[in-house]
Amino acid sequence: MSGIVTWIGIRPARKAPVQEVEYVFADSETGLTGDHDAQPHRQVTLIFHQNLQDAAVILDREEIKPSDTRRNILISGVPGALNDGTQLEVGEARLEITGPCLPCSRMDETIGDGGRSAMANARAGGLTAKIVHSGKIGVGDSVSVIE
Repeated sequence: MSGIVTWIGIRPARKAPVQEVEYVFADSETGLTGDHDAQPHRQVTLIFHQNLQDAAVILDREEIKPSDTRRNILISGVPGALNDGTQLEVGEARLEITGPCLPCSRMDETIGDGGRSAMANARAGGLTAKIVHSGKIGVGDSVSVIE
């Protein structure tokens, strides 16, 4: 199973606007360069293109911008229903899924009324991951599920 990185965003501070970037360095010790407050089990947040499309349908919108989700990496071509412990090769880095990234009340602020509910119903909150092998991740990089 493989896909592609289609968008990357970092959050330099809590509640700060998301900054779209072309690439980021994923460091197994400190998280994504330029992103705030990485925790060991939640160094990276992932969201999947199909889930965003499903949430947009629920909200009767053409699209939801990935920056509105406040997640780090948007992936196309890989289903968002991955189990904890699943590893992904993302560009030069290797990530391990650590759990769901549930939609929060900020979704109502960034997406609009009903955003949080739509994201939950579309399973579009995304996933959290830790970095098990450091490396550069860029828009257009391949994503492979490690079996």
